[in-house]
Amino acid sequence: MHALVNDTSHPLAVNLRTDLSEPDPAPGEVVVAVEASTVNRGELALLAARPAGWRPGQDVAGVVVR
Repeated sequence: MHALVNDTSHPLAVNLRTDLSEPDPAPGEVVVAVEASTVNRGELALLAARPAGWRPGQDVAGVVVR
């Protein structure tokens, strides 16, 4: 799985990780195969405040696969 991850050691404060495990949804949750995503202005402001490993990108479009 690919994801942008908060990484304070990276010059841009985020790092594209490609080695993440597939999510395991809890009851009432779904897994979405994301086709498009954006990091919004609010999330950019949060990068400095969130711990390492936080994943910005709440605005997504895709298909529910599970």
